[in-house]
Amino acid sequence: LNIVVNGRVADAPDVTFEIISPSNAFNDLKLKFDIYEQFGVKEYFIIYPDDKTVVKYTLIAGKYQEQYREIGVIRSEIIGCSINF
Repeated sequence: LNIVVNGRVADAPDVTFEIISPSNAFNDLKLKFDIYEQFGVKEYFIIYPDDKTVVKYTLIAGKYQEQYREIGVIRSEIIGCSINF
């Protein structure tokens, strides 16, 4: 909530979840990846709904490092939760 100012988001969130759409995959996988990395989103989850694959990236020294690639599991240290789907 500290990044919301006057009803608008004024800074990057700590965590982002991106659900891949086949019609927009390039934007989701390349353009948004680069933007989130540049603006310091600490955890970035890419979710492929067709097979429930989740890829987690963590920002380390300004660059994303892949942390895991699993089926049906989202684990966020920042949010402090694990979601199975």
